[in-house]
Amino acid sequence: MVQITTRYRAVALFVDSAGNLYISDGYNHRVMLWTQGATTGVVVAGGYGYGNTTSQLFYPYGIYVDGTSSTFVSDCGNDRVMKWLKGSNTGIIVAGLNGPGSGNAQLLCPVSVILDENGYMYIADSNNYRIQQQLPGAQEGRTIIGGSFGQGSNQLSYVEAIKFDSHWNLIVADTANHRIQKFNLISNGCD
Repeated sequence: MVQITTRYRAVALFVDSAGNLYISDGYNHRVMLWTQGATTGVVVAGGYGYGNTTSQLFYPYGIYVDGTSSTFVSDCGNDRVMKWLKGSNTGIIVAGLNGPGSGNAQLLCPVSVILDENGYMYIADSNNYRIQQQLPGAQEGRTIIGGSFGQGSNQLSYVEAIKFDSHWNLIVADTANHRIQKFNLISNGCD
């Protein structure tokens, strides 16, 4: 059992296929890895204080780890998504390249990031009230859900988390609307 002490503020978790636990430690501006049976964690992203260099995070939120053990972090305070290759001390900005904003190459407090089986990245861009889809290697994304504040079936209000179900429907925690929404991306033309 991993026991988190009060010096942490775990804001998101990810468990990989081997049962390793990744913790987004928001107040310490880092992501920690706890392997099976470990008594201490290892920093896999950030860990150099808060800031906006490629070795720093500023209130990291959602995390996703792909099959190569690369760690994707929604770096809310820096309005970007970072990717850390396994064993690297610095990350690569993969979304939010042009600073905060609402353009297709911008984000405004991303809080969740996931990848599908094709490597397409999906970002819960909370303060823009939208879900962005970004193709591998692309410099910008496209809005596939939301983009305006509201309670309509295709509107969002401060998304907190996104996940895929077993049929690749996108499940969205639409927090301020007090609801969970399910979107069939294939029938909506999001391939």
